Amino acid sequence: MARLVALNENHRRIGQDHPKAKLTDHDVELIRQLRDQGFMYWQIAAKFEISKTSVAKICTFERRACIATHWKRIKEK
Repeated sequence: MARLVALNENHRRIGQDHPKAKLTDHDVELIRQLRDQGFMYWQIAAKFEISKTSVAKICTFERRACIATHWKRIKEK
């Protein structure tokens, strides 16, 4: 079975397909929604077991903000 993975302009994997990703793309979107609803960084961090700094960087689009410019089909194991 094959699936598509997102790549940035340098043809590197981004988002949940990045080798060091700890959160899914859905988790990142949920973090941003929770912040929009008024939750504090520390509350969100506790829920997802990540640092407050990570939450802040996700919410301010300093992290996980790449746009997919290419796609690659890979085989799943």
